[in-house]
Order: sequence, then C-alpha cells, then structure tokens
Amino acid sequence: MARERLWHEAGRSHLGEKGQPRQPSTPERRVNPGFSSGIWQLVLRINAIYEARRGKKRVKRLSQSTESSSGKVTDENSESDSDTEEKLKAHSQRLVNVKSRLKQAPRYSTLDRDLIEYQERQLFEYFVVVSLHKKQAGAAYVPELTQQFPLKVGEAGPYGLPGDCHILAVSLDAGSHCEYYHTWRSEEPVYSTVSQIRCDPLPSFPLQLEKSFKFMREAEDQLKAIPQFCFPDAKDWAPVQEFTSETFSFVLTGEDGSRRFGYCRRLLPGGKGKRLPEVYCIVSRLGCFSLFSKILDEVEKRRGISPALVQPLMRSVMEAPFPALGKTIIVKNFLPGSGTEVIELCRPLDSRLEHVDFESLFSSLSVRHLVSVFASLLLERRVIFIADKLSTLSTCCHAMVALIYPFSWQHTYIPVLPPAMIDIVCSPTPFLIGLLSSSLPLLRELPLEEVLVVDLINDRFLRQMEDEDSILPRKLQVALEHILEQRNGLACDQDGGPLDCVHGPESSPLNEVVSEAFVRFFVEIVGHYSLFLTSGEERSLQREAFRKAVSSKSLRRFLEVFMETQTFRGFIQERELRRQDAKGLFEVRAQEYLETLPSGEHSGVNKFLKGLGKA
Repeated sequence: MARERLWHEAGRSHLGEKGQPRQPSTPERRVNPGFSSGIWQLVLRINAIYEARRGKKRVKRLSQSTESSSGKVTDENSESDSDTEEKLKAHSQRLVNVKSRLKQAPRYSTLDRDLIEYQERQLFEYFVVVSLHKKQAGAAYVPELTQQFPLKVGEAGPYGLPGDCHILAVSLDAGSHCEYYHTWRSEEPVYSTVSQIRCDPLPSFPLQLEKSFKFMREAEDQLKAIPQFCFPDAKDWAPVQEFTSETFSFVLTGEDGSRRFGYCRRLLPGGKGKRLPEVYCIVSRLGCFSLFSKILDEVEKRRGISPALVQPLMRSVMEAPFPALGKTIIVKNFLPGSGTEVIELCRPLDSRLEHVDFESLFSSLSVRHLVSVFASLLLERRVIFIADKLSTLSTCCHAMVALIYPFSWQHTYIPVLPPAMIDIVCSPTPFLIGLLSSSLPLLRELPLEEVLVVDLINDRFLRQMEDEDSILPRKLQVALEHILEQRNGLACDQDGGPLDCVHGPESSPLNEVVSEAFVRFFVEIVGHYSLFLTSGEERSLQREAFRKAVSSKSLRRFLEVFMETQTFRGFIQERELRRQDAKGLFEVRAQEYLETLPSGEHSGVNKFLKGLGKA
C-alpha cells in the first residue's frame, strides 16, 4: 500500500493547475540533490532526444497488458513497421540461441559473490613482481614470478597453517577434534617436515575443508597464470634503455563466477643501460582502480629506493581495515629519509566510471559499430577485441562493460588473453575477450562459431552474425546513436564550457554524456521494473505483466529475448532478494522517469497494484 500511495502522490505532483499533465521531460529538481545545473541540463537534453524519437506514450494501461496472455496487444503507439517474415524468423532464432546459452553457462549468483567480497575483509589477496627471463640462449623471453606476497613461509594459510603448507590428510578423534597432517618447506636448509596439529572442532567441517582445498587449488592456478597476463607479449620484448610506464588491468574469473582483478604497473627497474621491464601486480577481489593505483605509486616509490621496502608496505596495507564504500582508511609505513608516512586510501562511493576511458572506445570504433557490440553483449554473445596495444584492449574492454550498467557482465571476461590460452575462444559459453594483433594468425586457425571479432585498429568487424544492427528496438537505437554522434556538443554546458563532473576528478564530461545516454536507454527498456515486484518477504517479478506493459511492439520483442539472459536474471535476482531498494544512478533516473508519466498512463498501474494488495 505504501508503494501505491507513493505512485498516486507522484502522479498528482506532475499535474498542472487544471489537472493537465506537465511536460514529461521536466521532473522535479528535488530528486537530484547535489547534481550540478550542467548535469541536470544534460539529463533534460538527453531525455528530450529519446522522447522525440520514441514518442510520448511509454507504458500502457496495465489493464490492457494483462487482458491477453498471447502477447498480441495493439495500441495507438505500436511500432508502425510491419512484422515481416524475416524479422519474426530472426527474432525466433535469437530467442532460441539465448535460451540455449543459458543452459550451457554456469549460474552465477551475484549476491553470493558480493558476500564473498564482504567476508574477505582484506584489500588484496597477493602482490607479485613479474620479470622476463630466458630459459636458454637464443630462446624467447618468458615471464616468471620473482617476488610474491603473502604466500611465503610463515604467512597464515587455511585454518591457521603456514601459507605454503600442503594438507596430506585429515582425521577426527573421539572428541571430534580435527587433526591435520601437513608438510611445509623451510628456507634454510631446504627440507620437508610432516607434523600433526590438533584443532578445535569446526562447524560444517567437510564444507570448510572442501573450501580450503578449493582455495589452495585456485590460488595455485592463478599464481601460475598471472605472469602470462602481466606479459602476454613476452616474446616480442628485447632490452631497452627507455620505456614509458603503463598501467593496465586484467580479470580472473573463477569456476563459480567470482572475479579477481589484477592491477598492473609495467616499468623499467632502476639501473643503467638497456634492460627489461618488470610488472608490479596486485590481485584483489575489490574492483577499485584508483585505490590500487595509489598503492602501486607507493610500491614504485619504495622499490626505487630498495626492493626490501616493498613487503613491509604491502603487509601494512593487508593489515589495514577493509574500507566501506565512500570511506578512507589510513596506512602508516616507514620510509627511509622521510620517517613514518601516512597514506590515505579512499574507496569511492561510486566506482562505476572509475578508470573508464570512453574516448579510447570512440577513437577505435564508429558509433554504429560500438552500438552493434553493445547489442551483442546484451544478448550474451561471444565478442573478441583485436588491438596492437595492451592499454587499448584494457581500456576498450573496461569501457564496454561499463556501458551495460545497471547490468553486469556475468560471464568470462578477459581484457588481455595470453596467446598460450587462446583455445578459450572456442568455448561455447559467452565471453568478452581481448587479443593482441600478434595473436590474429593463431585465431584464424581455430574453429570459431557465432562470434563477433572486432578489429579496434581499423574499426571493422572481421567476423559477425550479420544481425547486430537489428537487435535493439529501432527507435531507441536511433535515439542512442544520435546522442553519441552529438556527444562532444552535449559535453559542453550552455555557456560552451565543459560540464561539471559528478564522478570525481578522474571522470570527464564525455564520460558523463555517455553514461547518461546509456542509463536512459535502459530506463526506457526496464525502468518500470519496480512496479512489477511483488511486495512481502519473498519479492518476485511479474514477468509477463512487466513485458506487456510497454507500448512498443519492437521493445516487447526485444524484452522477450533479453529477459532470458543471465544478465537480466542476475539484475532482477539482486532486487528480489534485497530488503531495501537499490540507490544507484539507475534507480534515481528510473524514479524520475516514472514520476513523469502522465496520469492516463499510470491509472492502470494503480489498479494493478491494488489487485496485488488484495491478493
């Protein structure tokens, strides 16, 4: 009933003195506290473009949308284009493909992953230094770990055992106490020891032990893979005298869909003459580029003085409290010549656009190609980016994933794939993968099926499904493309100056424009979802009523396919399970959108919600 009252009040607040609806593009300013006038004007301009292309009516009376279960609902604002046989055939094929991929892909639980991140309570899992070495004279360079922390002797591992121990056997005594038989290696002299530790009983012991084994196995596999991600171009290297440092990132996806982010700084070590670069890499479950970039700055500064100063710093960081969203933590560490330094590490409240560089994406792809890639990701297809630079792959992949907010890419995501792992592109499940152009000959030899291969160097598709331009609802696609074509003009305020950014100093006016354009696109498509979440302890989405509530026939067709994706299901699952509504930018924009609906459109909504209250 509270939701019903809110909806009535929202409708009344947008009626003029004579009961006429106000212009839908002017929602109350009160919903945007803290926004600059420039951003507010940008939002209004973007809304106006969508309204001009789409038409005024957006949501039908729900009494209409629930009368027929066949989906054959007509109204005065339906798409004028006819359903040709080719369109229906393409739509049916997309629906079949999406449902098929849903069966193949593992079911990742976003909330479970959030809980894992919350329970980790450490800023990072490990820090490594990767260098290039030759196995033999004349051979190509290969990357190897030269330093790692904390997986060394004496560091705590599972159940309080040494970090490098290996459990050989476990038994339970009569008192249900756990006995671990394990080995570890000491540094001087090298020897193996087998010993026995008696511990207090653990709750859900078999499950805990299984998780322990899984943790060690995954950590081992990741440590083996990390050097290849730090130097996917190892064979192309030779000693150099000068090198401009570069920062990039990679992502490791676990069997359960959990992700670990690798934050890397590649630069030349201190010395004279020609030498090879090395990479400092921090691996964490936390996606927060600016925070780890600052840590890498401190690592670089200390390593320039002495490599021995790095590990004490990383130990201080690991022992620091886990920062909550929007909070800052203090790390104190001794630096010779400066005494004890105080390092402030801030975790942004909204890191969605952090380290996102849309300019690189537009420099590599035309608007039409960019929107085609975006549409392919929404239907969870397989996409491969080809570029000649690590930074281009990293930034373009990261930017594409940012475009699908408020949804998240829940499948394989490898911004830079090492050549040794190229067989991954033959996987039948969805992925977004980046490959250096030097791997293109290897790619051409593989049996690829239903994949979009994007050449970022020459702005072209090397391979495609041929329907990418017809996936999205036509009117919304035209509006989105129009905004993106006008992005530079929209990035200026009314006086011709740059917009004020609301996502911190690392953001840019272009980022604000692109973000708002895509957020509005999703508001037009699913912004009414909250009206169809049943109330009570177990909330659930009324799927058919939600889909049929939109006026556009092409949008209903798109939703029929999109609602079968894991992307959409994860989005709805989060909102069904949360006791409180999400408070991100999308929810703010969606609420503004709902409050602008004329009274004729939401009268059916109230009737529907009343029916839910009586059920």
